Amino acid sequence: MANSQARSKDIKTTGLVQKTESLALLSVLLLAVFLRLFRLGYQSLWIDEINAVLMAGKSIFKIIFAGDTTPPFIYLVNHLWQKLGTSDSMVRFPAAIFGVLSVYAAYKLAKALLGKKEAFLTAFIISISLYHIIYSQEAARPYTAFIFFSLISLYCLCQILNTNRNKYWAGFIIFNVFNLYTQLFAIFVLTSEIIIWLVFIFQRAIRKKGNYKSVINSMLKFGLGIIGIIVLSLPVSIQFISAAESELTPGRVVLNPIYYKNLLCRYGAGNGLQLFIYNFFFISGLISLFRGDKRKETGLLIFWLVFPFFLLSFMELKHFFHIRYVIFTYPAYIIIVSKGITNFLNSKYILPRKNALTAVILIIFASLSYLPLKLYYQMPARLTDWRGAARYIYDNAKDGAMVITNGVHDTLIKYYLEKETMQKKMQVISHDNILQNFRNLLLYNNDEVYYVGYGEDVGYGTDIFSLLAEEHFKNKEVFFSPVYAELGKRELIDWDGNSWVDVGVRGYRLVVYFNKN
Repeated sequence: MANSQARSKDIKTTGLVQKTESLALLSVLLLAVFLRLFRLGYQSLWIDEINAVLMAGKSIFKIIFAGDTTPPFIYLVNHLWQKLGTSDSMVRFPAAIFGVLSVYAAYKLAKALLGKKEAFLTAFIISISLYHIIYSQEAARPYTAFIFFSLISLYCLCQILNTNRNKYWAGFIIFNVFNLYTQLFAIFVLTSEIIIWLVFIFQRAIRKKGNYKSVINSMLKFGLGIIGIIVLSLPVSIQFISAAESELTPGRVVLNPIYYKNLLCRYGAGNGLQLFIYNFFFISGLISLFRGDKRKETGLLIFWLVFPFFLLSFMELKHFFHIRYVIFTYPAYIIIVSKGITNFLNSKYILPRKNALTAVILIIFASLSYLPLKLYYQMPARLTDWRGAARYIYDNAKDGAMVITNGVHDTLIKYYLEKETMQKKMQVISHDNILQNFRNLLLYNNDEVYYVGYGEDVGYGTDIFSLLAEEHFKNKEVFFSPVYAELGKRELIDWDGNSWVDVGVRGYRLVVYFNKN
């Protein structure tokens, strides 16, 4: 009787713990949903977003065979989603959904690697991360889907190493294929996973001491899985060829402490005190992992975080490198930070006050993210404010006014001008098409003319046309948020010196020039 009552009490306790854990996870996911949907359409789409939305608006045939350097999966998702609407918030919604899914995937992976406490902390920190939220609010861009598929494929690999069940083999193949159809740098993820598996199987072979049957079976199954991934991914090979042949500001990724500092600022909550706190727990987590008994998990996390940068250091790139290309490494950093937090809380000096200090640490991390998020949500545009420039021109120009743009950006200003009521009709052309007549057009054209450029003091965007505009136009309106500069100084978004290669970075200050009194 007593044993029966004890078992019943244990079952109730277990059920209560599970409900508490489920409620905590649900709360974090709801927070992630709120922060990713909050002001989703408030900021103007920037250059890459507009181009991605326009690509997604093409026919399925053109998307698949466009030869774009971005694989077609995210364009196809957004192509279908655009049937529901093309407002700025609507075209950003799929990225937000993948952002929330990647928070959940990070929870699942951290739980499989380290445990429930680290999983909850990982999910919470990612849910409030500005770095993750930025890419969760980018229209028709692949980065949150890239994180999600990378995490799920790695989770399946971990389960294969532990259980060898067929459903995880199937998941490993499917999610890697989806990943390769999402982002070209997914090849780094697959390469990492192959090396991780080979190291594991080599260790298993050593332990078997002559009984290699299960090892051989695993090798055959894994080999067939990799062949399956390659065969299913053959259609996307055209994107790999296009990327290999394209060239834009080439350079080698620089192994420079400044860049690694910027990486850690992005992955955390900025420089200064935020950088110190995140990396205090990161180092604590590394020490704890090396001292613990989870050697496989430790090796996997560190290899996952370091290997892409090691590989990139030997590559000569044909396109300048952005941190977001290896965004799949970000959850590994946060998982290690979470391990550092639990290591701190498990200290014998902390244990008596563990619950209270856990709450304090959650508040501290939320406070570190508060100001970056507050600044970010105030920005009219994260980068180039094409919507603001188009609205200004539309409100002030007469019917029939001519709008000249910098370079090939006629499609960008036209994108927003065409979203207006079109009671006014304007001719939008690029100065690349009027190269010989630009000066004459400025000096002798009697019609109302607006020129959209980057201004004379930006650096990357300055050219002869912007200098002529500064000389010949009487008025100009600048579209550049001071909040952008503030976030840049905190090393939270693209800024001077943070391009990761030995070249300069572009400017994002948009200027509208005109002669109207």
